[in-house]
Amino acid sequence: MIKISITLLIVAVIGFLVSREILLSVGVSKLSQSVQTLRNHHKRGTYYDVCTRKGSQVIEGSDFVTYQIRFTSSSEYVLEAVCSQLEFDPILIEKQSLPRFVTKIPGQSGFIFSRELVTGVDLGAFYGLQNMMQKSLGYALPVSKQKKLALKNMQMIHAEPDQYLDEGPISSCSGYGYVCCDNLTQQGVGEQISGLVSCDQTCFSSCVTRPSLLSFTTSPIFDPKTRKLQISKDAGVEFNFVVDEGNSNSVFARVDFGDGEEKELKVGESKTTHRYLCRKNSCLYKASIELEDEWGVRSVPSSISSISIEVL
Repeated sequence: MIKISITLLIVAVIGFLVSREILLSVGVSKLSQSVQTLRNHHKRGTYYDVCTRKGSQVIEGSDFVTYQIRFTSSSEYVLEAVCSQLEFDPILIEKQSLPRFVTKIPGQSGFIFSRELVTGVDLGAFYGLQNMMQKSLGYALPVSKQKKLALKNMQMIHAEPDQYLDEGPISSCSGYGYVCCDNLTQQGVGEQISGLVSCDQTCFSSCVTRPSLLSFTTSPIFDPKTRKLQISKDAGVEFNFVVDEGNSNSVFARVDFGDGEEKELKVGESKTTHRYLCRKNSCLYKASIELEDEWGVRSVPSSISSISIEVL
């Protein structure tokens, strides 16, 4: 029985390794066919008249029409013609996708047909499975196999793993294999790409959940329109807050009372009291709250994270 189990395990491992090789080869072949398609368009000058009608002009030292393979997600890509001076308005030629279980590894966005640039991507078979195992188990088994492809002198080549690649086509955040983080509820980690139309400053290789403030109130009750509370001198104010801890097991709240004093509380302690002193006719303070989890991820200021305290 043990021998049969070991035999079946060996057969399963060999089958997995073979299927991984086949899938990666099919993915490489698919991209190679797309490159050949664009090379044929380039030779025939298919889009020369189209670019002329769009108002493109010849610039000395640059191509009138260039071609590119631009990824729109980790598995989908488009073939495009780009007219001179109209880089942000490419002409769609066709849409394609990689085989199942084959994905583009985050970082690069695709290929540009150019004699000066060397652009490319890394393909991975079962790369998504490896990432999923990393998140669930805390470590990654080496189930993925990767291959770097580059376009050099308009020819597809198998590049060395450490070969430098120029920047590819301008794409969306997902086209680079990254994600747009919600700045209020998430914090970006890892590599960042800025200047994208979809998310200018929030495109990162991954996001972590921020602790979120759901409410920050006082007793006596403040004016809900102005978020201003008027109290008499030497009066005490009770501050109450409700927090969404996100994925964290430990969140701290730092309450700044606005008069030079602050207090740090555990989220379980959802209230604190402070007495305001004022030695003038009136004083105006701004109380605020900030959250931080055990990994140092902080909340961001919002319309509900501060209250004006006017002492009369």
